[in-house]
Amino acid sequence: MFFFVTLAILIPFSTSLSTFSPITQPNYTHGNGRDKIREYQFHIAPMQCYTNLTLRTLFHFLSPSSVLWTEMEKVNDVFPENCHDSHSTLMNAWTRRLGKQNNDHSSLILQLGCNDPKRLKTCVEQTVIQYDTLKGINLNCGCPSIESGGAANYGASLMKDPFLTGRLVESMKEALSNTEQTDIELSVKCRIGVFDSVDDIRALTAERDYDYLHNYVSIMKDAGIDHVILHARPAILSGLNPTKNRIVPELKYDFVERIASEFPDLRVTLNGGISDKCHLKKLIETKTYVDSHMAGRWCLRRPLDLVGIEAMLRNKNNMEGDYALKAVEKYLDHAISIANNPSRSDTQISELCLPLFLISEQLKEDYALDSNTGLSFREIEDIHDILCHGISDIESLSKGRKKKSKLVQGDINLPINIVE
Repeated sequence: MFFFVTLAILIPFSTSLSTFSPITQPNYTHGNGRDKIREYQFHIAPMQCYTNLTLRTLFHFLSPSSVLWTEMEKVNDVFPENCHDSHSTLMNAWTRRLGKQNNDHSSLILQLGCNDPKRLKTCVEQTVIQYDTLKGINLNCGCPSIESGGAANYGASLMKDPFLTGRLVESMKEALSNTEQTDIELSVKCRIGVFDSVDDIRALTAERDYDYLHNYVSIMKDAGIDHVILHARPAILSGLNPTKNRIVPELKYDFVERIASEFPDLRVTLNGGISDKCHLKKLIETKTYVDSHMAGRWCLRRPLDLVGIEAMLRNKNNMEGDYALKAVEKYLDHAISIANNPSRSDTQISELCLPLFLISEQLKEDYALDSNTGLSFREIEDIHDILCHGISDIESLSKGRKKKSKLVQGDINLPINIVE
């Protein structure tokens, strides 16, 4: 099915340019034995059904310095146990999901879901031999439900079994050692707590819940992780859908801060509730032990805000007024080249167009707000124009469709629940 990007007609705008305001790099107070200040990182969270190869390409063009994540890839799906040629199946899966082996994957973290140490070890070994430029491999211990990509016996349910989590981490560490890929970072992404059901929800306490989290992180650290990403909410394993699991449980940033202060040898990334640039700026300008931050739904809702993140990561006072425009042009060139490739059987036109929907929704929002959102009216108009031309070109290349001279004008209804 082909998607039309449909924007409200934009009237002539003011020609004055404004640029994305950078967010000042954080000034960390690293104590408690920490012997070096780590480089700050911004991570774009793994999001099931969204952070696929095409959307990651747009994100990379908008912010090359940000760390990208795959969707959670279930080991049983990409590396089936009873397949007669599981290695070929795995490589074919990675080609579709990660791109070609000789591509640069140095800003990409591959997230895996599994509860079988032996299968996980073999999967990681075979993966890193071929994809040796990956930035990191991550074990998902945070997905709270099957609907959000987790399962009854892995994802957030692993938080109920610290020793199994430790064995899984050890198996991944052994895989990296066996293949001499010791530069690839090993991490775990989890919640700050876990409840079996909605009926079990209660306020988290330092004595009971923080001590459990501290022990859980300690076991993972001893098993060999370099980095822990903490979603600052507990997971509810049943009774809440994925969207409510990102809203209903209480945010407790202080738990993440304490973990960061008490584990100086680990990179600690705070995830959860970061909804815009102002919120991120407030967090990173506060003295903290946290090394990095992660956001997901915000980047879906407002992908062009990543230009402001790039300005921060580059320590630039301002970015060129046409930076966002050039990034969108790069993505359109990429999408058109794929649409024009006869062998693109694994890439649907709808996948190529979803990132363009996200951009157009932000343009409409920024124009309607009529405020200093980072893009001037003229820049909104320019990006709108290249979206129109690009979508027209993609449409002309889509199988079985006739080229149209212009796009349908109107409103977009994105089928996305964008709630952090």
